[in-house]
Amino acid sequence: MPECGPRMASAPQRLSYPRAAQAEIVRLHQKDHYYQNQFYDQLKEVAIDFLGARRTQVWEEGLTLLASAAYFGLSTLGGAQSLGEEYVNAVMRDRTSGKMVGAKRRAFFLMLYVIAPYVMTRAYGQMRKWLVQKDQKIQQRRDRAAIQQAMLEKAGEIDLTPPRSGTLRARMENALQWLARHLPGSHVLSAPDGYLASASAAQLAMFYLWGQYYTMAHRWARVDYIHASIQRPGSQPLSYEVLGVLLAIQLLIKLGISVRHSWKNVQDAKEGGSATKVPSHTRPARCVQLDQDFINPVDGAQQSMGDQGPSWVPLAYPDPDISATPARLGFESVSSEADRQNYDVAQAAVRAKTTQLEAIAEDVLRCTLCMDRREPGKGTSAVTECGHVFCWDCIMAWAKEKAECPLCRQSLQCARVLPIYNL
Repeated sequence: MPECGPRMASAPQRLSYPRAAQAEIVRLHQKDHYYQNQFYDQLKEVAIDFLGARRTQVWEEGLTLLASAAYFGLSTLGGAQSLGEEYVNAVMRDRTSGKMVGAKRRAFFLMLYVIAPYVMTRAYGQMRKWLVQKDQKIQQRRDRAAIQQAMLEKAGEIDLTPPRSGTLRARMENALQWLARHLPGSHVLSAPDGYLASASAAQLAMFYLWGQYYTMAHRWARVDYIHASIQRPGSQPLSYEVLGVLLAIQLLIKLGISVRHSWKNVQDAKEGGSATKVPSHTRPARCVQLDQDFINPVDGAQQSMGDQGPSWVPLAYPDPDISATPARLGFESVSSEADRQNYDVAQAAVRAKTTQLEAIAEDVLRCTLCMDRREPGKGTSAVTECGHVFCWDCIMAWAKEKAECPLCRQSLQCARVLPIYNL
């Protein structure tokens, strides 16, 4: 039967939309970050009510991961737009096929974008901790073997066991020790001027120049964004190429300064090593180096490396219960009863002053963050660039939450906080 009317045009199977501009991608990530922080703040308030402030501070990284996973899991993982994507009307696209991102690709992207940074940071910290422990055990075993060999040589006995410095085990131990001493800590990697920050800046510079992938997770998952709104004919999106060029120049300058600084350190180490090298005939065969001295652990003989600077030794706190000698209090002798009475009065005054100083020391040694007494002898204290002293765990947790000193509000970086002893 012939058709009575005109044929209706069939809808296209695939709609073509332009790629989202750089400004739109930046805005959508800023919006996502804003709502993600709001979700984190609400989750933190709930955690404080149930766990307390101190325990919540300990689990801060886990709460951040939970907030990010929950936010993107409720939006991107289910195939819906996030609040940032909805704000600019952008849709995530599979760049390899040009279609909408499937469930597996979305899950892979969230693994790279949310979970992988946390897992890699924790794994790196645990690996470096294990390397440091192995380095200490290897060094202790080698020191004990050196002491036993020295004792055998002193007793006139000959050890017929040949050295095994070239074996596979020895090479592996040397490699572990080298890694433990040269791998940077997690706080160095995550510092504002650390390696991760430089890698992120390089990725951002490439995005400003070419406008394809905003993060490394987008690049590895091969996903980008399309703009689902109708644009005016002839309209040109804003370009961020100038920012990309400036950021690339900044990274090149920082790289040049870092290379120059490393080269200078290597040259200084070579010159210093040749200048301060101790001749082999003046150095004991088996010894332990302590600061600028060589000490033989067998007979206690000590030999100095020369005038290379002061020898630093741990501070020793005096015992407040020990009585001061008459000479220290200005008495030449305590022979008469009057001298004894004056000496007792001076002792009482010294003890009163000691009690007062102990009370002041309690205030000085109290950490203003946890209000507990610091233990200087254990080396658990830390000092900031502005000179304020706190517990190491307290100030590091504070610096991760807020990058400023809690007392003077000066800028604070985890990489610049120094551990101190006996202070």
